[in-house]
Amino acid sequence: MMKVPRAAFLLAPVLVLGACSRSSSSQRTVLPEEQARVDALADEMLAVARAADKKRSVALEAAAASLVPRADLGPCPIKVPVVGTEDMTKLGQSEPKDAPVDWRSVRADQMMVATRAELATKKSVRLKHVEEMIAFQRGRLEVEPLADVEKWIRYYGDLKNASWEMVVVAVVRDDPEIKDKESFKAGTILGRAYVYSYVDDAVVCAGTVVAQSSEILHDHKVKTADGKDFGLVFDLENEAFRAAARTMVRAGPRREEDAGAADASTKADASTKRDAGAKDRAK
Repeated sequence: MMKVPRAAFLLAPVLVLGACSRSSSSQRTVLPEEQARVDALADEMLAVARAADKKRSVALEAAAASLVPRADLGPCPIKVPVVGTEDMTKLGQSEPKDAPVDWRSVRADQMMVATRAELATKKSVRLKHVEEMIAFQRGRLEVEPLADVEKWIRYYGDLKNASWEMVVVAVVRDDPEIKDKESFKAGTILGRAYVYSYVDDAVVCAGTVVAQSSEILHDHKVKTADGKDFGLVFDLENEAFRAAARTMVRAGPRREEDAGAADASTKADASTKRDAGAKDRAK
């Protein structure tokens, strides 16, 4: 998994706004009892958020073992947006019409890829964001009223305000690799996506994921600590999120007739991998 922190994409505008606020607002002296009050509230809300996150992990583990997409139960009641493309990778794709303006923050804070084994141990992107924002609010007393700082800490700590999180559970993950400046081995993610509702404390939707890297990508410059190309990995995960959003329906228990559909899906997945290999050999 890539080491470059995705939170940088979200925190940059937040920190800029914070800097603007500091420049336009007069700083005040923070009383020790005020900081102690904020720190106590921050610790309390972090505990609340981590407890909610644990419920989410348990529910996702159970869903990965027993729930499947069930179109017969109806569409997903949560509107999961189709994320856009990332300018830095020069993908040659246009933004999808249904991509929200703030899709980068939605992607960074509410969507992630994990293997089934990682569901119990990998920190959710939502909790990571909450921890960062509560830490940010701890230091805002110099420029914000105490009541405002407390309001935002309570807001971030209650994961119901996040509403939902989508997790792609990858059965197969083959990350892309650079061959040279103008070519790369395409990556593949195969699996199933689940949408967890923090409001309902339950997995409510599921979708099938068959995703490959985009075919057009140039000028690889941003490398991760493990030697992978950040743009390539970002692109592959984007394709997985887009595939998931487009197939999302209500989640439900597996039925006997779903076994046949699973077999067909497995064959389609194998075909996809063969096609990817053929493309790589042709490059």
